[in-house]
This record gives sequence, C-alpha cells and structure tokens, in this order.
Amino acid sequence: MNAPKKLEELLLEYSAGTLSETPSILVATHLALSPASRKLVRDMEEVAGALFSLGAQDAPTVAPMDGELLSDVRVEPPKAAASTAAETGYSGPFPEPLASYLGHDAENMPWRRKLPGLKEFHLPPLSDGCKARIFKIRAGRSMPLH
Repeated sequence: MNAPKKLEELLLEYSAGTLSETPSILVATHLALSPASRKLVRDMEEVAGALFSLGAQDAPTVAPMDGELLSDVRVEPPKAAASTAAETGYSGPFPEPLASYLGHDAENMPWRRKLPGLKEFHLPPLSDGCKARIFKIRAGRSMPLH
C-alpha cells in the first residue's frame, strides 16, 4: 500500500499539472478554502516560471524546494479568502470549483442515507477511473472510522 502523500507534494503536483482528475478536483477545492495553500502554490509556480525562463542550460542545480531559492521568491501577499456569498458568487454548501463540477445544489442532490445523520453522494464518473463520494454529516455527529 502506498503511503499517503503530504499536502506539499499534492500541491506541487497540482501546480505542475500532473495530478489526475480526482485529486485535482479535491486539491482545487482545498485551495478555495485555504489562503496559505494558495500562496504556497503561487510560490511554487513562480519558482517554476523563473527556472523555465532561465532555460535548461542555465538552470541552477538545486533541489526543487531548496530554501535559498524559495527565499528569493517575491510574491504579492495573498488576498483574504472570500467569506460571503456575494464575494464568491455561490451561496451553496460547496466551495468552487466543486460546486461547478457538481452542477446542482446540495438540497436537490440524490443523497443516499448510510447511517442516521450520515448521507453520501457518489460523484459522476471521473476520467481517471477513481471513485469519489461526498458525505453529508448532521451537525453534532462524528465521522465513523474508515
């Protein structure tokens, strides 16, 4: 069994465009909710852009996440995360891009009851063959062990 990837590894693969559809949707949704992760992805993209602009023959021989190289990156501070429906343009329970991917609101989704206070929705088939589900958990309930 493969060890789970660290968040930084997923963000790096996302910024490089090498994640398959399912983890890309999950990471993009995470980025909608995490200003710190959005900043880290912007930093990664800026470093990659700087290295790309140097050209392969001039690229320094450093580890991809070398501290000195990252300390030279200057980026704009991240904007505060949108906190209202007016700012995001969506008033449902799902953040973008998951809301657009689903294409309908949570109240009209065909939720399947699994346990009292726990419902699930299977996402539409994904191109990478992965199966993904969303769980709706009543307030005050905890997630069962899985």
